[in-house]
Amino acid sequence: MILAEFEKLVQTPADVERLNEAILELAVRGRLVAQDPADEPASALLARIRAEKARLETAGEIRKSKPLAKVKAEEMPFALPEGWVWARFDSVAYIATNSTNPDDFLDLPHVAPNNIEKGSGKLLEYSTVGEDGVRSVKHRFFAGQLLYSKIRPNLAKAVLVDFEGLCSADMYPIDSFIDRKFLLYFMLSGVFIAMATKQDTRVAMPKINQTELSKIPVPLPPLAEQQRIVERVDSLLAATAALKESLAGAAAERETLTAAALHRLENAADPAQSTAAWALIRENFAALIDTTESVAGLKQTILQLAVQGKLVAQEPDDEPAAELLARIRAEKARLEAAGEIRKSKPLAKVKAEEMPFPLPVGWVWCRFDSVAYIATNSTSPDDFLDLPHVAPNNIEKGTGKLLEYSTVGEDGVRSIKHRFFAGQLLYSKIRPNLAKAVLVDFEGLCSADMYPIDCFIDRKYLLYFMLSGVFVDMATRQDTRVAMPKINQTELSKIPVPLPPLAEQQRIVERVEALFARCDGLAAELAGAEETRERWVAAVLAGVCPLPIL
Repeated sequence: MILAEFEKLVQTPADVERLNEAILELAVRGRLVAQDPADEPASALLARIRAEKARLETAGEIRKSKPLAKVKAEEMPFALPEGWVWARFDSVAYIATNSTNPDDFLDLPHVAPNNIEKGSGKLLEYSTVGEDGVRSVKHRFFAGQLLYSKIRPNLAKAVLVDFEGLCSADMYPIDSFIDRKFLLYFMLSGVFIAMATKQDTRVAMPKINQTELSKIPVPLPPLAEQQRIVERVDSLLAATAALKESLAGAAAERETLTAAALHRLENAADPAQSTAAWALIRENFAALIDTTESVAGLKQTILQLAVQGKLVAQEPDDEPAAELLARIRAEKARLEAAGEIRKSKPLAKVKAEEMPFPLPVGWVWCRFDSVAYIATNSTSPDDFLDLPHVAPNNIEKGTGKLLEYSTVGEDGVRSIKHRFFAGQLLYSKIRPNLAKAVLVDFEGLCSADMYPIDCFIDRKYLLYFMLSGVFVDMATRQDTRVAMPKINQTELSKIPVPLPPLAEQQRIVERVEALFARCDGLAAELAGAEETRERWVAAVLAGVCPLPIL
């Protein structure tokens, strides 16, 4: 069934990972290769292992292990094929921990959990004990052993090594008494991970100790079948690795083509080039804009074009933006004189070196303070418990969308906030790179980390400008606070704004909304199609190897 629907089933690198998980599930359940009645039963193999471990214990070559109870029926997550048996981990492997001083082994390799790729059994780049400056006690390991990280067992960090060295005390060197690759594949499987993690409730840093690891049930095939399973898994994982590389290459090529098409659109020098760039995207829309991320990229391009004057045509009959600006100055002066707004400090005109691009005829560069008023105020929440309360986390980043919110009382607000009113724009000064801005049609209180803003131009045009990469770049370029960057009122007031004539602002808003509606429709289609495909993939793989219920 998988082979018949392969092209539909495997379309992303993530799908390959899920297919790999299914391969390992099939392997440890005895459903990947056929059983051979001529194989020596696993019970006979287990008897030989017991004898060998007893010999090594008597000789003092390994520590004597405590007898463990047989695997109970309720511990068996699935039925085994004929010839297989359930055994404890301690029955087929030996956890060869030891305490070693690193000073005597500075030139040997040093392997820690972060040197192992999660879930793949692959060893990443590592250094020597001396190069890593190791000082604490470690475990010594030898060629042929398996290294397993007891930290966060859900990450399935296990690897086979063909050299000796020291490993982190957070790892177990393990000797295998069965086919060591079969044991590795079992430890990478969902069956093992589920059993290794189900007992641990430490959320921050879960780990599995030796006692817990020793008790884990292992589905043990005959030795000959172990070897056939390993050969088959090796072959399939090599095929899926090649497929993953091919898919990643195709995705990278699509991203490059999309970026090039959007770059061409953004950098069109005139309406003719812009029209040609739009035509290229329309003709290749399905191939280029095929993920929710690429839809978001297209939206950002639309905003870039909008604020550069490349989205709609200029009309010679429009009143120039300079005249609009003169009227705004007069209105602000009137409001200041009437005491309705605070008097603002005069700001210098926008200099040529501050202008990131040339403007069309009829547009002007002006300061943010020239077209808006930051209406901050300090308000006690006690008198407004029933009003809405909006904080930065109630605004979706980069979209201008308001998320679910509660009232001042429901949020238990106690500290001073700003009061906002219908028609204002709310903007988060925290992490301006997130572009959290929204227009509101109701009154309420907002976080002191936000600015209520009155608009003297088309408020939707100002919102779209504040969501654009042009604004985000200018709002973040001066800030060097890495942990919690923010923009203060002085910095926000000085940001240059590309101001079109008022009539053109309205045409731009209308055009942006129409294009965004198309983008949202496409995003919904893509999300729906991907959800359907994800559910279908899950159903197919679940039909092949349902996950254990433990």
